[in-house]
Amino acid sequence: MTTLMGFFSYNAQNQHGRQFRYYEFPEHFVWVRKIGWKKRQRGTAVGWMYWASPFQGERYYLRLLLTVV
Repeated sequence: MTTLMGFFSYNAQNQHGRQFRYYEFPEHFVWVRKIGWKKRQRGTAVGWMYWASPFQGERYYLRLLLTVV
């Protein structure tokens, strides 16, 4: 499972993470490989998304879409 698929799965099962966009999610939740997303215990942190060049086509537009929707 990827972090993006885990994001969709977490929000399908829980309501308290739905107000955050995908790029804001790591500020409030931590990714645990075997479990998925888990609420942070020690406050917030700075999260990041992979950089994508406009020449990468679909990957770039997906990244752009995830920052808006």
